[in-house]
Amino acid sequence: MSGPEREPEQGQASDLTQLGAAARRGTSRTGLPDPAPTPLGHALTRVQRDTLEATLLARAALAGLHAQAGRTPGGPTSPAPQFVAAGSGAAAISPLLEDLLSVLAQRPEVLREALTLLRSTGRRLNAVQARSLLALNDGGGDPLAGTLWPTLNEHARWLVRLHPVWKRQDPETLPASVQLANLRRELVEAHAAEPETAAQDAVARWPALKADERRVALEAAAGSLHQADWPMVRLAINDKLPDVRRRALLLQGHLPGAVREEVRAALPTWFVRVKGRLKVVRGQAVEALGQPEANTTADGELHRLLGAWPTAELPALLGATLAEILDALKKYPDHLGSPASEYRGQKVIEDMERGAAGADLDALLASETSLGRLLPYWPQRRIQALLWEAVTRLLGPPELDGTLMRTTLTLFAALEEPLPLAPETQAAPRKGLLARVVSALGRPQAHDWPTLLNALSERLLLALSREISSYPLPLSPLLEAVAIHLDPARPVPSGPQPQMPPDLPEGASKKAQEAHTVALIRYNQHTHGQAALTHTLTLRRQVHAALAGDW
Repeated sequence: MSGPEREPEQGQASDLTQLGAAARRGTSRTGLPDPAPTPLGHALTRVQRDTLEATLLARAALAGLHAQAGRTPGGPTSPAPQFVAAGSGAAAISPLLEDLLSVLAQRPEVLREALTLLRSTGRRLNAVQARSLLALNDGGGDPLAGTLWPTLNEHARWLVRLHPVWKRQDPETLPASVQLANLRRELVEAHAAEPETAAQDAVARWPALKADERRVALEAAAGSLHQADWPMVRLAINDKLPDVRRRALLLQGHLPGAVREEVRAALPTWFVRVKGRLKVVRGQAVEALGQPEANTTADGELHRLLGAWPTAELPALLGATLAEILDALKKYPDHLGSPASEYRGQKVIEDMERGAAGADLDALLASETSLGRLLPYWPQRRIQALLWEAVTRLLGPPELDGTLMRTTLTLFAALEEPLPLAPETQAAPRKGLLARVVSALGRPQAHDWPTLLNALSERLLLALSREISSYPLPLSPLLEAVAIHLDPARPVPSGPQPQMPPDLPEGASKKAQEAHTVALIRYNQHTHGQAALTHTLTLRRQVHAALAGDW
């Protein structure tokens, strides 16, 4: 509000000003000011309370009201929002899809797929439709992975800009963390597709990149390192950030050159066999990898040597399995001579695992704990290739491998887009025992994801009727991850329905009660798994049909 104040009597301060001055000095020192000889002053004189302080406050309230009386409102402080005329802009979604929005709001993984498909149709959500989705937030995060904003019309975008969480989807106001994640995806995929061009671009951009952006750029290159990355690595070696310098120094061992040959010669000197068991001893250092940070167990000469050599090539270099190497590292004393500890062993293993960008599935299975930290810097085509091999292995032996299942679940979580719903171009037949086993089982050998995942779903449903889903065997979480990538046009996969265990007679033994409880758990988890799979595929089928206009 703004407007002219009442003018006091000429040459005299207003009553409100005098009351404010008295309040600042204190009534015990100055008493109450005499009101001016005006109608307001006469009214103030009649205001009396039990104490001077109460009287001053009451008179100030009256004087304040008198000063505000008759004021006119000021002009607007900001322009009114400009709305697009009704009916203009992108076409609206069908009523059939609109009816599904309230259900989709409870299933973010299916909603992401629906929004991705909606964007490709050119149709957009209006403000009313978008409002039903705004209650969906994951603790202030973005459970829709950036898929909402491109599907909104202008009305809906105006509404989203007013929301305390979803306003961050606006490309003009993206938070730094989202911008960094977008940069990571851009650099990782660009480097995997055209490494020479991406490497030249990274060198040109390097001086203008912020600290976190330089870290991301270096890790993006490390995820699919190429000979063309040498110029950027040399730039990073002289960076002002210690962690960037250290990472660049270690990447020298992953590129052809003198440093790699020094690492090749030095690493075997740190490992010996004692009575058939691999043991870590003090060995040679490589000066080109830099001096380890002083007084810390998180850095050392062996840390740097392991980080400077590809994980997949360690077994051949050391003449030991990866499992033996990991076991030896967990027990080694650090470079300060302190006793071995699980923490020190874990820190050196982390350095070793950062060289796993080119590792095969067996190497990843041996160090599954770090996989989720590494995958964001690997290109999607590599993640899909590893996932294909992991799923194929799960369809092989009769016994399910818990480590393989957990690794498969992590690979599914790293996918940024749904897998193809149609069989891809037939690839050249793979060689080796695994391929022959898969062929004998009648499993697809090319990238026929729908057929492969249907087979995996059936395998998991069968396992749910025989095993208890828990940490060693995450059957239910893996089935949920597979469901979002199945072809909704195909029949819902199913497995043999277990029988509901009959009630136990009175006085049943403890062993019989335990067996009955296990049978009941298996029955319930299979029933729930089949129902959840059916619900997900039915919902996805409705979304696809509504967007195609056929439902």
